[in-house]
Amino acid sequence: MNWKPFLIELTELPQAKASKMDVTLFTALGEDSVSDWETRHEVRLPQSLRSFYLQSNGMEAQNGKWQPVMPLADCDLLPQGCELAEPWLEFGRSVSHRYFTKLEEPGSIYCVEHLGSEPEFFAQKLEDYFRNVFTGDAASVKPGHH
Repeated sequence: MNWKPFLIELTELPQAKASKMDVTLFTALGEDSVSDWETRHEVRLPQSLRSFYLQSNGMEAQNGKWQPVMPLADCDLLPQGCELAEPWLEFGRSVSHRYFTKLEEPGSIYCVEHLGSEPEFFAQKLEDYFRNVFTGDAASVKPGHH
């Protein structure tokens, strides 16, 4: 997927305009950088998130108030263990929530309040996550808008 036009189109939604949701994309990572990160962490990113990082090493929204996608180096990997059947990647943060993806395809996305609530399902795939980010309904609840 070509992420930039998709995201710019989402900023044109009436809900996004009303809440002044913009998008700032960062410099893309090369294949070597993404592969090196995956090798170092012994995981494989979901294809959609991997393709995003190959086009932009992160993204800010709403004039930098939150990061729907953090730079890959800033992402935290929660390893498989007693509480997790598989590793999860924290890849986004808002004022009130943290966003995680399971590393299995299609990379379902969950959110957790900063003060430690249980994970809540947020989106089935990255495209849906971005739609939720830019729509007034989900954005007003999860990203911590005022």
